[in-house]
Amino acid sequence: DPLIQGDLTVNGRAVFWDAIEKDLSSGLKADEIVLPNDTTGSVTLVNSDGGSTIATNYPIQRQTTGFTGSSPSYKGGLDLIDSTQNEHNTYAGKARKSGDYEEIDGSLPTARGGLATNVPPGPTDSTLASSIDQAEAGAKSSDDLRAELAAAQPLSSAIMQQAIDRSNALTASHLWETLQENSPLPSDVIPDVIGEADNRLTTTQKDALFDASQVWFASSGDGHVRVNLGQDNLPHLILSRINYLHLAGSETFALLDEDAEDEPRIIVVDNPDGTGLAEVLFEHGSKRRFVLAVRTGTPTPAAPGTHEPIFRFEGNFAFAEWHTILELENTGARFDTDDISSARIIGGIRTNRRLEVISGSLSLEQQFETEGLETLVSRNAWIEAYRK
Repeated sequence: DPLIQGDLTVNGRAVFWDAIEKDLSSGLKADEIVLPNDTTGSVTLVNSDGGSTIATNYPIQRQTTGFTGSSPSYKGGLDLIDSTQNEHNTYAGKARKSGDYEEIDGSLPTARGGLATNVPPGPTDSTLASSIDQAEAGAKSSDDLRAELAAAQPLSSAIMQQAIDRSNALTASHLWETLQENSPLPSDVIPDVIGEADNRLTTTQKDALFDASQVWFASSGDGHVRVNLGQDNLPHLILSRINYLHLAGSETFALLDEDAEDEPRIIVVDNPDGTGLAEVLFEHGSKRRFVLAVRTGTPTPAAPGTHEPIFRFEGNFAFAEWHTILELENTGARFDTDDISSARIIGGIRTNRRLEVISGSLSLEQQFETEGLETLVSRNAWIEAYRK
């Protein structure tokens, strides 16, 4: 299959260390295409306006993207996520060196940030717990349980967790009303909210609870993770055992502009045991600059559709804007913008696997706001050729 497929426009430079004809003629449009190595087959190259163009074949000095094994790789092999051989230039290494970072296992239920950690048990907890179990068994109505919980608020963490986990005790509207009345929720309840599997809470409702609680990270304990990019106290993140990553951006243009003032961040998703990242959800938009560095453990080329997570764009903006650099090691990407009109990535993508726009359109643009970002990005994320 082609390395690039679908409606992908690069308003800037596209570099291929190794390419054949079909890689360059299956949907790619780019202002400048660099082919430093031999290309098999004749190709017709297309610029971002749809016109014919030619490759910029000026010389490029040999350069390495990091070590693979015991020697440098000169043809696109990556070793930039977390490596003892290349630590000073890896994203995990840069995050650790900053001192402002968290390493979190996505297989454990947890939440970070937040206004309160826990609400302790109250004097009526045993009665409330019994009432929730009765409603779950059908011996008490959701209306009656809702009224009983409302009269006892603020509810303890244990009671809120039980109300969420008992899928038949409260209707969807009653559960939402109960949690809303007790918002901001303590951080020990947030994993139950994100892991709520009965769809009684909508994504919008969950977002409202997360935002009110000022939680910048939440994990359900089954690899489902949510990161709130709008929280200014978000540290660099080194995450493992993640299969679903929800990147929550900002819902309004005013908040987008505020995001641009936040410090750039690194988010590493390192699944060294081969755990597959199935999906990344980009919700709304974000002008906060960040690097999303993803590694899947297997170093061998994967079959199409394997280790190629869907990067899905949803939310309030028809033309979503995300200021991110995607570093994808042994990991491809399938982009889906069907729920909106199109998406723009202000930054870039580097990968040693396939990229495919499976629905909608995606454009890449150069990031000109580099302050604070230039020290985070790997030395070879941008190739600047010497012209004479």
